[in-house]
Amino acid sequence: MYHEIDQETQERIDILKREFQQAAIATTGERFPLVTKIMPAVIDGEIYLLLSDLSEHTRNIKEISKRVSIYFAAAEEHGTRLNNPRYTVMGKLYPVPYNDDKKGERYQSMLKHFDKMDKGASMYGMFGDFNIYRFEQMDHLYVEGFGKAYK
Repeated sequence: MYHEIDQETQERIDILKREFQQAAIATTGERFPLVTKIMPAVIDGEIYLLLSDLSEHTRNIKEISKRVSIYFAAAEEHGTRLNNPRYTVMGKLYPVPYNDDKKGERYQSMLKHFDKMDKGASMYGMFGDFNIYRFEQMDHLYVEGFGKAYK
């Protein structure tokens, strides 16, 4: 059913994780799953998210389950919309410790990565309710188009 991920396929996945057009996170809500738009950053091969504690998806992660799915969608270049590449990773999110020092070198360095993805991230990332989360991958699915699913 699924193709093996070889080196060439992995390279395409890595490019998609860096150059996605849209990304979303699915969390477990009290009554229903919740899917919301996000702006992940890949830092040293790891996926990180800059999230507000005020958002419903972050409350779901903190209060209900750390288990999430993150969806990356490539730019839609094919006329048949479902024949465009997308990548879903499943795993858990954990807050990155920074010793309550958002002006520290580690936090500031990570914010620069988010700022490349979304101008202004280094500003709003300093708000008290924003924190960086590290994604721990447990499974994944890459769909390159019809009949091209990889695990």
